[in-house]
Amino acid sequence: IGQEFRTVLTAAKSMLPNPDMLLSGGDFTDFGQYMWEAAAQIGANEDFFAKYPLFIADGNHDQKGDSYNVANLVNVNVADSGGANGGTGSYYSFDYNHVHVIVLDNGAENNNNLDSNMMTWLGQDLATNAANTDTEWTLVMMHKPIYTAIRENDNTTAAGYSGLSTTQRTALAPLFTQYGVDVVMQAHAHLYSRTKPIADAVGTVANTGWTTSTENGYTLTVNPGAPIYTLLGAAGPQSLTNSSRAPLPFAEQPACIAHSEDLHEHSFAIWRIDGDTLYVDACYVNGGTISTIEKFGIKK
Repeated sequence: IGQEFRTVLTAAKSMLPNPDMLLSGGDFTDFGQYMWEAAAQIGANEDFFAKYPLFIADGNHDQKGDSYNVANLVNVNVADSGGANGGTGSYYSFDYNHVHVIVLDNGAENNNNLDSNMMTWLGQDLATNAANTDTEWTLVMMHKPIYTAIRENDNTTAAGYSGLSTTQRTALAPLFTQYGVDVVMQAHAHLYSRTKPIADAVGTVANTGWTTSTENGYTLTVNPGAPIYTLLGAAGPQSLTNSSRAPLPFAEQPACIAHSEDLHEHSFAIWRIDGDTLYVDACYVNGGTISTIEKFGIKK
Protein backbone atom coordinates (compact mmCIF):
# COMPACT_ATOMS: atom_id res chain seq x y z
CA ILE A 1 0.00 0.00 0.00
CA GLY A 2 2.56 2.55 1.10
CA GLN A 3 4.94 1.97 -1.81
CA GLU A 4 2.25 2.63 -4.43
CA PHE A 5 1.42 5.94 -2.77
CA ARG A 6 5.12 6.76 -2.64
CA THR A 7 5.37 6.33 -6.40
CA VAL A 8 2.71 9.00 -6.84
CA LEU A 9 4.19 11.35 -4.24
CA THR A 10 7.67 11.02 -5.73
CA ALA A 11 6.36 11.81 -9.22
CA ALA A 12 4.41 14.82 -7.98
CA LYS A 13 7.39 16.13 -6.02
CA SER A 14 9.59 15.94 -9.12
CA MET A 15 7.22 18.46 -10.73
CA LEU A 16 6.65 20.62 -7.66
CA PRO A 17 9.56 20.15 -5.21
CA ASN A 18 8.11 22.22 -2.36
CA PRO A 19 4.31 21.99 -2.24
CA ASP A 20 2.38 23.94 0.37
CA MET A 21 0.22 20.92 1.18
CA LEU A 22 -0.98 17.50 0.02
CA LEU A 23 -4.67 16.82 -0.64
CA SER A 24 -6.16 13.32 -0.80
CA GLY A 25 -9.69 12.67 -2.04
CA GLY A 26 -10.09 9.61 0.15
CA ASP A 27 -9.66 5.83 0.21
CA PHE A 28 -6.39 6.35 2.04
CA THR A 29 -6.90 2.73 3.09
CA ASP A 30 -8.65 -0.27 1.57
CA PHE A 31 -10.37 -1.32 4.81
CA GLY A 32 -10.56 1.45 7.39
CA GLN A 33 -10.99 -1.02 10.24
CA TYR A 34 -7.37 -2.15 9.80
CA MET A 35 -5.08 0.40 11.37
CA TRP A 36 -2.06 -1.36 9.88
CA GLU A 37 -3.10 -0.11 6.44
CA ALA A 38 -2.98 3.53 7.53
CA ALA A 39 0.28 2.82 9.34
CA ALA A 40 1.75 1.33 6.15
CA GLN A 41 0.79 4.40 4.13
CA ILE A 42 2.28 6.74 6.69
CA GLY A 43 5.33 4.62 7.45
CA ALA A 44 6.40 4.30 3.83
CA ASN A 45 6.01 8.04 3.27
CA GLU A 46 6.83 9.60 6.62
CA ASP A 47 9.49 11.84 5.04
CA PHE A 48 6.73 13.46 2.95
CA PHE A 49 4.18 13.70 5.75
CA ALA A 50 6.71 15.09 8.22
CA LYS A 51 7.36 18.02 5.91
CA TYR A 52 4.09 18.67 4.08
CA PRO A 53 0.63 18.83 5.72
CA LEU A 54 -1.80 16.19 4.45
CA PHE A 55 -5.55 16.82 4.27
CA ILE A 56 -7.81 13.81 3.62
CA ALA A 57 -11.45 13.46 2.59
CA ASP A 58 -13.22 10.47 4.09
CA GLY A 59 -13.64 7.74 1.45
CA ASN A 60 -15.94 4.73 1.44
CA HIS A 61 -12.98 2.38 1.88
CA ASP A 62 -11.80 4.41 4.86
CA GLN A 63 -15.17 3.67 6.44
CA LYS A 64 -15.12 -0.04 5.61
CA GLY A 65 -15.24 -2.35 8.57
CA ASP A 66 -17.41 -4.93 10.22
CA SER A 67 -20.10 -2.32 10.86
CA TYR A 68 -19.39 -0.04 7.85
CA ASN A 69 -18.99 2.94 10.15
CA VAL A 70 -16.26 5.55 10.36
CA ALA A 71 -13.37 3.62 11.85
CA ASN A 72 -9.80 4.79 12.10
CA LEU A 73 -10.25 8.29 10.70
CA VAL A 74 -10.67 9.21 14.37
CA ASN A 75 -6.88 9.18 14.24
CA VAL A 76 -6.78 12.02 11.70
CA ASN A 77 -5.91 15.10 13.72
CA VAL A 78 -8.26 17.80 12.48
CA ALA A 79 -10.66 20.02 14.38
CA ASP A 80 -14.10 18.81 15.44
CA SER A 81 -16.71 20.53 13.26
CA GLY A 82 -19.67 19.13 15.18
CA GLY A 83 -22.41 16.78 14.01
CA ALA A 84 -22.74 13.03 13.91
CA ASN A 85 -19.29 12.46 12.42
CA GLY A 86 -17.74 15.71 13.58
CA GLY A 87 -15.83 14.06 16.39
CA THR A 88 -13.84 12.07 13.85
CA GLY A 89 -12.80 15.16 11.97
CA SER A 90 -14.48 13.75 8.88
CA TYR A 91 -15.53 17.19 7.59
CA TYR A 92 -13.79 20.48 8.13
CA SER A 93 -12.51 23.65 6.45
CA PHE A 94 -9.43 25.84 6.61
CA ASP A 95 -7.93 28.98 5.10
CA TYR A 96 -4.53 29.20 3.46
CA ASN A 97 -3.50 32.66 2.32
CA HIS A 98 -6.46 33.75 0.17
CA VAL A 99 -7.82 30.23 -0.42
CA HIS A 100 -10.67 28.63 1.52
CA VAL A 101 -10.72 24.81 1.42
CA ILE A 102 -13.77 22.78 2.47
CA VAL A 103 -13.44 19.00 2.99
CA LEU A 104 -16.71 17.05 3.10
CA ASP A 105 -17.65 13.56 4.23
CA ASN A 106 -19.90 12.17 1.49
CA GLY A 107 -18.24 8.77 1.14
CA ALA A 108 -20.50 6.45 3.12
CA GLU A 109 -19.91 2.85 2.07
CA ASN A 110 -23.51 1.72 1.92
CA ASN A 111 -25.60 4.77 0.99
CA ASN A 112 -25.52 8.23 -0.56
CA ASN A 113 -27.15 10.08 2.33
CA LEU A 114 -25.54 13.23 3.72
CA ASP A 115 -25.33 13.93 7.44
CA SER A 116 -27.83 16.68 8.30
CA ASN A 117 -25.46 18.26 10.83
CA MET A 118 -22.76 18.43 8.17
CA MET A 119 -25.16 20.10 5.76
CA THR A 120 -26.09 22.73 8.37
CA TRP A 121 -22.42 23.35 9.07
CA LEU A 122 -21.66 23.52 5.33
CA GLY A 123 -24.28 26.19 4.71
CA GLN A 124 -22.92 28.26 7.59
CA ASP A 125 -19.32 27.82 6.49
CA LEU A 126 -20.07 28.80 2.90
CA ALA A 127 -22.05 31.87 3.99
CA THR A 128 -19.29 33.03 6.34
CA ASN A 129 -16.68 32.47 3.65
CA ALA A 130 -18.72 34.35 1.02
CA ALA A 131 -18.74 37.38 3.32
CA ASN A 132 -14.98 37.20 3.86
CA THR A 133 -13.41 39.78 1.56
CA ASP A 134 -10.00 38.14 2.04
CA THR A 135 -11.10 34.97 0.23
CA GLU A 136 -10.15 34.90 -3.46
CA TRP A 137 -10.62 31.18 -4.16
CA THR A 138 -12.98 28.57 -2.69
CA LEU A 139 -12.26 24.88 -3.22
CA VAL A 140 -14.30 21.88 -2.10
CA MET A 141 -12.87 18.37 -1.80
CA MET A 142 -15.03 15.26 -1.32
CA HIS A 143 -14.80 11.60 -2.13
CA LYS A 144 -17.88 10.65 -4.14
CA PRO A 145 -18.44 12.59 -7.36
CA ILE A 146 -21.75 14.19 -8.26
CA TYR A 147 -20.74 15.09 -11.81
CA THR A 148 -18.65 12.84 -14.03
CA ALA A 149 -18.83 10.73 -17.20
CA ILE A 150 -19.73 7.44 -15.54
CA ARG A 151 -22.80 5.23 -15.27
CA GLU A 152 -22.53 3.92 -11.71
CA ASN A 153 -25.55 4.11 -9.38
CA ASP A 154 -27.54 6.45 -11.58
CA ASN A 155 -30.07 5.48 -14.19
CA THR A 156 -30.84 9.09 -15.12
CA THR A 157 -28.06 9.57 -17.65
CA ALA A 158 -30.55 10.71 -20.28
CA ALA A 159 -31.17 13.84 -18.19
CA GLY A 160 -27.64 14.86 -18.98
CA TYR A 161 -25.35 14.32 -16.06
CA SER A 162 -24.48 10.69 -15.14
CA GLY A 163 -22.88 11.24 -11.77
CA LEU A 164 -23.06 8.91 -8.80
CA SER A 165 -25.88 10.34 -6.76
CA THR A 166 -28.96 12.34 -7.63
CA THR A 167 -29.54 12.80 -3.88
CA GLN A 168 -26.16 14.39 -3.32
CA ARG A 169 -26.35 16.50 -6.48
CA THR A 170 -29.66 17.97 -5.37
CA ALA A 171 -28.33 18.82 -1.92
CA LEU A 172 -24.84 20.06 -2.77
CA ALA A 173 -24.73 21.58 -6.26
CA PRO A 174 -27.08 24.53 -5.58
CA LEU A 175 -25.07 25.49 -2.48
CA PHE A 176 -21.80 25.38 -4.40
CA THR A 177 -23.25 27.65 -7.09
CA GLN A 178 -24.98 30.03 -4.66
CA TYR A 179 -21.86 30.68 -2.62
CA GLY A 180 -19.34 30.97 -5.41
CA VAL A 181 -17.34 27.75 -5.11
CA ASP A 182 -14.70 27.73 -7.83
CA VAL A 183 -13.74 24.04 -8.05
CA VAL A 184 -15.10 20.82 -6.58
CA MET A 185 -12.40 18.13 -6.39
CA GLN A 186 -13.87 14.59 -6.51
CA ALA A 187 -12.49 11.05 -6.37
CA HIS A 188 -13.87 7.48 -5.96
CA ALA A 189 -14.50 6.60 -9.61
CA HIS A 190 -11.42 5.18 -11.37
CA LEU A 191 -11.19 7.63 -14.23
CA TYR A 192 -10.43 11.27 -14.99
CA SER A 193 -12.99 13.91 -15.86
CA ARG A 194 -13.52 17.66 -15.79
CA THR A 195 -16.72 19.58 -16.38
CA LYS A 196 -17.56 22.92 -17.85
CA PRO A 197 -19.00 25.45 -15.35
CA ILE A 198 -22.23 23.93 -14.02
CA ALA A 199 -25.12 26.12 -12.93
CA ASP A 200 -27.44 23.77 -11.04
CA ALA A 201 -28.30 20.25 -9.87
CA VAL A 202 -29.24 18.90 -13.30
CA GLY A 203 -26.02 19.51 -15.20
CA THR A 204 -26.94 22.72 -16.98
CA VAL A 205 -23.87 24.41 -18.42
CA ALA A 206 -23.70 27.88 -16.88
CA ASN A 207 -24.82 30.74 -19.09
CA THR A 208 -22.51 33.27 -17.44
CA GLY A 209 -20.61 34.54 -20.46
CA TRP A 210 -17.54 32.43 -19.70
CA THR A 211 -15.00 31.84 -22.44
CA THR A 212 -11.89 29.72 -22.96
CA SER A 213 -8.37 30.74 -23.80
CA THR A 214 -4.95 29.10 -24.07
CA GLU A 215 -1.96 30.22 -22.04
CA ASN A 216 1.38 28.37 -22.09
CA GLY A 217 -0.34 25.11 -22.97
CA TYR A 218 -3.11 25.45 -20.35
CA THR A 219 -6.75 25.53 -21.43
CA LEU A 220 -8.23 28.24 -19.23
CA THR A 221 -11.89 28.78 -18.45
CA VAL A 222 -12.20 32.57 -18.17
CA ASN A 223 -14.71 34.02 -15.68
CA PRO A 224 -16.66 30.77 -15.25
CA GLY A 225 -19.22 32.19 -12.82
CA ALA A 226 -20.12 28.68 -11.60
CA PRO A 227 -18.27 25.65 -10.17
CA ILE A 228 -16.12 23.33 -12.26
CA TYR A 229 -16.09 19.70 -11.09
CA THR A 230 -12.92 17.64 -11.45
CA LEU A 231 -12.46 13.93 -10.86
CA LEU A 232 -9.03 12.39 -10.36
CA GLY A 233 -9.80 8.85 -9.29
CA ALA A 234 -7.47 6.57 -11.25
CA ALA A 235 -5.44 4.60 -8.73
CA GLY A 236 -3.80 1.74 -10.56
CA PRO A 237 -4.57 -0.76 -13.30
CA GLN A 238 -8.31 -1.15 -12.68
CA SER A 239 -9.94 -0.32 -16.00
CA LEU A 240 -13.68 0.35 -16.09
CA THR A 241 -13.97 -0.01 -19.85
CA ASN A 242 -15.92 -3.27 -19.78
CA SER A 243 -17.84 -2.81 -16.54
CA SER A 244 -21.19 -1.31 -15.59
CA ARG A 245 -19.19 1.57 -14.08
CA ALA A 246 -17.51 2.40 -17.37
CA PRO A 247 -17.32 5.96 -18.66
CA LEU A 248 -20.06 6.74 -21.12
CA PRO A 249 -18.98 6.68 -24.78
CA PHE A 250 -17.88 10.14 -25.82
CA ALA A 251 -20.89 10.64 -28.09
CA GLU A 252 -23.23 9.90 -25.14
CA GLN A 253 -21.51 12.07 -22.57
CA PRO A 254 -23.56 15.00 -21.31
CA ALA A 255 -22.83 18.50 -22.53
CA CYS A 256 -21.42 19.53 -19.17
CA ILE A 257 -18.37 17.22 -19.55
CA ALA A 258 -15.34 19.04 -20.96
CA HIS A 259 -12.77 16.21 -20.79
CA SER A 260 -12.76 12.56 -19.66
CA GLU A 261 -10.41 9.58 -19.89
CA ASP A 262 -10.51 5.98 -18.70
CA LEU A 263 -7.10 5.59 -17.08
CA HIS A 264 -5.27 2.44 -16.01
CA GLU A 265 -2.48 4.08 -13.99
CA HIS A 266 -1.92 6.06 -10.81
CA SER A 267 -2.93 9.68 -11.29
CA PHE A 268 -2.27 12.96 -9.53
CA ALA A 269 -2.51 16.69 -10.17
CA ILE A 270 -0.38 19.72 -9.43
CA TRP A 271 -2.52 22.71 -8.42
CA ARG A 272 -0.96 26.17 -8.51
CA ILE A 273 -2.66 29.50 -7.83
CA ASP A 274 -1.06 32.69 -9.08
CA GLY A 275 -3.25 35.67 -8.23
CA ASP A 276 -6.36 35.52 -10.38
CA THR A 277 -5.37 32.33 -12.21
CA LEU A 278 -5.46 28.66 -11.20
CA TYR A 279 -3.23 26.27 -13.15
CA VAL A 280 -3.67 22.49 -12.95
CA ASP A 281 -1.40 19.79 -14.39
CA ALA A 282 -3.37 16.52 -14.40
CA CYS A 283 -0.97 13.58 -14.82
CA TYR A 284 -0.51 9.86 -14.45
CA VAL A 285 2.61 7.86 -13.65
CA ASN A 286 3.67 4.45 -14.98
CA GLY A 287 6.94 2.94 -13.79
CA GLY A 288 8.22 6.33 -12.77
CA THR A 289 7.40 7.89 -16.14
CA ILE A 290 5.04 10.87 -15.91
CA SER A 291 2.53 11.58 -18.68
CA THR A 292 0.14 14.51 -18.97
CA ILE A 293 -3.60 13.93 -19.07
CA GLU A 294 -4.36 17.60 -19.64
CA LYS A 295 -3.35 21.07 -18.50
CA PHE A 296 -6.26 23.30 -17.56
CA GLY A 297 -7.10 26.22 -15.34
CA ILE A 298 -9.40 29.05 -14.36
CA LYS A 299 -8.84 32.75 -14.88
CA LYS A 300 -11.01 35.25 -13.06
